[in-house]
Amino acid sequence: KVLLTGFPGFLGSELVRRILARKGKPSVVCLVQPKFVTMKKKRLAEIEVEFDANIAGVTDHLDIPVADLAGMPESYLASLAPGDEPGTVRVTTAYPHVVPIQESAADRRWRHEVQLMFDSRAAESNRPLLLEALDLRHRIAQLFDEPSWAHHRLHGRMAATPENVAHFYGELVPRLTVAGE
Repeated sequence: KVLLTGFPGFLGSELVRRILARKGKPSVVCLVQPKFVTMKKKRLAEIEVEFDANIAGVTDHLDIPVADLAGMPESYLASLAPGDEPGTVRVTTAYPHVVPIQESAADRRWRHEVQLMFDSRAAESNRPLLLEALDLRHRIAQLFDEPSWAHHRLHGRMAATPENVAHFYGELVPRLTVAGE
């Protein structure tokens, strides 16, 4: 058995990898100051706020010809601002604009374009935040000797492991698919 302190650092992480790579069954106990976990969780919260602010700041829109929205409720069409071109209306990434298009628009092309615009909101500005969040989650899981963030988050919960969740969904989805048909 090996006891390590100062584990979150680069040297500690590398040392743990080398010890665990040894033959036999080495075990490592790492003492981690709570401040390291707290600092990482605080940064995760900051990333979430920044991520949400980036999405809230999106002003993307599509100007769609009113004729292509035939069959949409009049109240919906009346709620949309006029587009730049005559005979068009402006659809933004706001839920009240997106959901009715997805549920009722007859023109598949516009459902696809609106969904793509919605799903791509703040993609460029949020990509680095997502990568940092994934890295932080991985590091937090390592501090608790968990193989992944999913294992860490499920520790002590009813599902217990990601494998149990996958098994549950594997049984549930086919039943719901049959029930929905």
